[in-house]
Order: sequence, then C-alpha cells, then structure tokens
Amino acid sequence: MITARGLAVAGVCLLLSAVLMARTPRTVNGHEISGVYAIQQADNAGTDVTVTLHIILSSSTDATLESRDVALRSTLSGTTQSLSASFTIPAHGNVDFTVSASISGAEYKLWREGEKPMLVLNLKALDGSEFTRTVGLLPSVHAEAK
Repeated sequence: MITARGLAVAGVCLLLSAVLMARTPRTVNGHEISGVYAIQQADNAGTDVTVTLHIILSSSTDATLESRDVALRSTLSGTTQSLSASFTIPAHGNVDFTVSASISGAEYKLWREGEKPMLVLNLKALDGSEFTRTVGLLPSVHAEAK
C-alpha cells in the first residue's frame, strides 16, 4: 500500500535526482579528447633536443572546444612549457597543428622508446565552461622523421 509518506519520500528522491542530473557535467565536461603525434624534425642542441611535432587531436564530445593555453609536460621533471598553438576542435571532430618544443635528450629518448608526450590543454566550450585536460599522445601510424 502506498502511503503519503512513501509518496513524499519518492518525490524528494525524484527531485534530488533531477537536481543532481542538472548539476552533473554534460559530455562537454567529461571531454573525451585523444591525440596522436609524429616527430617531423628533431635537432640535437647539446643536452636538449628541439622537436617539431605534428599533432592531431580528436574529440568525441557534442561540443566545439577552443584552446586557451597549450603546454607540454615533461614526464621526467613534471614541468610544463607553453606551446604556441591555437585551435578549435569541432564537435565529434579533429584538428591538426604543428608545434616546436625544446625537450631534454633523456625525454626524447623516452619518447622514442614509447613514452607518451603529455599535452596539458586549457579549453573553453561554446557554453563558456573552461576546463583543463591532460592528453597522453600516441605515436602516429605514419613514419616519423629520424
């Protein structure tokens, strides 16, 4: 038998569920972003290597995303360096760009052995929400420069 109290509890639960659903981040805040890279050029300069990377980022979200800041995080030191990149990833689309960065020879060796370069992306969705994502880049299936 359904009582008034049972209906009231069910109503409160339904209301809380609706509020939580409304406050739960949409796909745009769950951002499924992935990326691949190819080293187009690598120049040794002492202990550092200047690399030119061709990067393709893909988004599986329903939102168009604009870059605010793009940085490369060192897997060895954890420090980041800003990259000169500006792009827009369309909803369920991809974007490609080329950037140069100076990394340590040890970091470059790790990349060549399969370690993923880490991009730190500060992005903005068209609804105005801003967020940060770290994306581990996979090597492209295309041949890389030696």
